[in-house]
Amino acid sequence: MRSSGGSELLVAAVVLAISSSAVARDFRTCGTITPTPTSTSTSTRAEQAIEDADGLIAKGDAKGAADVLEAYLDDASEDAGAGLAAFLLGRIAQDQLKDPERAAAAFARTIQIGSPRAVQEEARVRRARALDAMTP
Repeated sequence: MRSSGGSELLVAAVVLAISSSAVARDFRTCGTITPTPTSTSTSTRAEQAIEDADGLIAKGDAKGAADVLEAYLDDASEDAGAGLAAFLLGRIAQDQLKDPERAAAAFARTIQIGSPRAVQEEARVRRARALDAMTP
């Protein structure tokens, strides 16, 4: 499991992995992601959802952040942006909300999408842990 300090590195690695289809990002020292809007593409919608969720997390509203990501995912395409949003939803559900069912479903979606590749192994491990936590 990653420490909270590893989150910035993970997000940076994922952003690099999807940079060919995503808008350039500016990382603040606190690890918050600020997209530079250049289009209204699906990636931009993903980035906006992730930015909104990040802001809610910073305010201590993990449930609100998860709800924002889930709302985006309800009609998102199956691209790297959706894969990242699903992965982040899984992490929030697992680490902060202690909701293994929601976490397992989110990680399953990340795995199904198959992108970004940088988080696939962690998604598999976290999904297994979530499924294990659901067992009485």
